[in-house]
Amino acid sequence: MTREADREARAVAQLVGALARAVRALGYYDASHPVFVQARSEALAALERASSSWPALTLGSCGAHLVYDTSGAVLDDEPARVIAERMFKASIVALHLGAGATARDVEGLVSLLAESAERIRDAGGASALFDAESSDAWIADVDFGALFAGTTADLGPLVRHDPVAELALRQ
Repeated sequence: MTREADREARAVAQLVGALARAVRALGYYDASHPVFVQARSEALAALERASSSWPALTLGSCGAHLVYDTSGAVLDDEPARVIAERMFKASIVALHLGAGATARDVEGLVSLLAESAERIRDAGGASALFDAESSDAWIADVDFGALFAGTTADLGPLVRHDPVAELALRQ
């Protein structure tokens, strides 16, 4: 791994770790509690650091790990497993955060990942619950039943033609 690739991988791992801590904090505290506010701030700071390497970052859920670039580079440490598992339970195949993502976007994403699978299903899917403030934050959720049954032929529109999200769907 080159020095630049190593630096990028560390930045992504720090962001994923911060997101996992924020999801855990929201499991114990409400969104106004200082512990969650601090965790959200750490996630935003990690996003800013990761944005220095990429103008936008897509994390794709692949079972127990996350992919973050088209080379198939993966994160499979404990925080990545936490986020990948939460994404799978919410039927989210990919999440995308750009440099313009706001604190409200990160809070909405963390809230969604902390939500129960039943509530997400009852709401009509993760997209129905995720109200991004900026266009630099989005999720791609899919009906895994339809996907595994092969009723969806063209995967591109499901994931906004994002190559990392498409890779996650194919793995």
